[in-house]
Amino acid sequence: MSSDTLVLRAEQSADLPTVLLVEDEKTTRESMRLFLKTCGYASIEASTVEHAVEALSHGISAAVLDVHLAGDRSGLEVLTPIRGRPELADIPVIVLTGGILTDAEEALIKQRHAYIFYKPEGCETIVSFLDRLRGRATGMAMPARVDEGLRHDFLAQTQRESWWLQSSLTTGLDCARARQIVHRWAGVGGTLGFAGISRRALDLQAMLDEPFDVTIERLRDAVNEIARLCAAVMETPLEPRRVLTDVIDALGGQLAGKKIALVGFEAPDAGWMANTLEQAKAFSRVLDPAEAASGAHALDPFDMAAIAVSSDHHVGARISADAVAAIGLPVLLIGPTAAVAGKTSTLHEAARDFLIAPCSPEEFLLRASRLLSGAAPRPPVHGDAACEGRRIVVADDDATITALVKAAFQNYAFECHIARDGGQALELTRVLQPDALVLDVNMPQFDGFEVLHALKNDPATARVAVVLLSARQQEADIMRGFALGADDYVVKPFSPVELIARVKRLLRKPSA
Repeated sequence: MSSDTLVLRAEQSADLPTVLLVEDEKTTRESMRLFLKTCGYASIEASTVEHAVEALSHGISAAVLDVHLAGDRSGLEVLTPIRGRPELADIPVIVLTGGILTDAEEALIKQRHAYIFYKPEGCETIVSFLDRLRGRATGMAMPARVDEGLRHDFLAQTQRESWWLQSSLTTGLDCARARQIVHRWAGVGGTLGFAGISRRALDLQAMLDEPFDVTIERLRDAVNEIARLCAAVMETPLEPRRVLTDVIDALGGQLAGKKIALVGFEAPDAGWMANTLEQAKAFSRVLDPAEAASGAHALDPFDMAAIAVSSDHHVGARISADAVAAIGLPVLLIGPTAAVAGKTSTLHEAARDFLIAPCSPEEFLLRASRLLSGAAPRPPVHGDAACEGRRIVVADDDATITALVKAAFQNYAFECHIARDGGQALELTRVLQPDALVLDVNMPQFDGFEVLHALKNDPATARVAVVLLSARQQEADIMRGFALGADDYVVKPFSPVELIARVKRLLRKPSA
């Protein structure tokens, strides 16, 4: 039995009725579990049809099934196995859906004697309905308030995702990812009590099924409305202060008193950045791109500029690449992958860096601090021709990752070699003397930190540029990597284009 997809809660016992929750969204499952526990229920949680069917043998008293699961599966597939077991033939079953059901789906639900709830619908209403169906007294216990951390996290993530969606509407929409995001907004929003966000997300779901050229302006308005709703209900514009404490402590006050210009960002994005900088005791001001690029010394009072970039030249007066290159301050470019990749010619200096949107407040602070510290200056290299023949070692024990990364580097004419563990990474780096090493943190034999320490303390390999590639996102890991001599990092899941851009900006000029 897989514990990450089928969870039998410890509070399950013979004395408590047990509800099967079939839902692939973790936040929704957690919120529902808390309400059920408060109201005297135990729970079994399953995120797939297969594990839901497996859970039927554990003795359940009711079931709550989400229609839409990952991989185009439907929670309705669990209805027939439930009713096929004599001991479950009469238990209450509630079906949750965020969209219009087909005639066949409605007929199946009716035939299997289940009940339909349309999102958004709060946990309290669902649990009260279960009480009535099972003949239990309603109001046995007042449901606990939804955990505020979950609510804040949802709002923060939704704002970042709305930024990504807005950018994608101009640079090329990934419809599959957009549907996944909007489905989460609709389901989790209603569960956590944000009915307005959930209803707007349901409208968005319908728009994504219409021709894109017809709905683009309505999509844009709907995404903006969701971002506005998030900002309106948050106690602070974005992440709660407790989330940023660790990274601010790790930075040791490096941003305190610094003045940062926020150039070209829409109001929701400028809002969370300003709040994030305020927590780090830095100052910020929002500037119009035309003002920043006017040559009228608008940027003179600032220590750094964070600049929104876009590949759509018709939306807004985005600051031009020439204007960015002419800015004498450290510059952090933030935008979608395609837009940032198109401006890599401005990124080779130590005073230039970039972030792929959407990004987290923690990542924003780390990159800003790194820029302002002037860390790891390197001579610039110009143009894609500089990649040809450059030698790269990629150290990762995941065959899928190494195949993806190797193909990406070869497309840019790099010579790429693969190491499967820490020992091979050390050996290949010492023998091949590559221009750069892409180094995973979690590897057999020696981990990435041990490899990095050995290489940076060996004069023969100390100048090899090292990019850490890892699923670790804790600020302490990133700071440890920098302390050991890493030149940059990329967090999985990553964009190969971002990885290539980060390696390119670290490369030295060819030796004469």
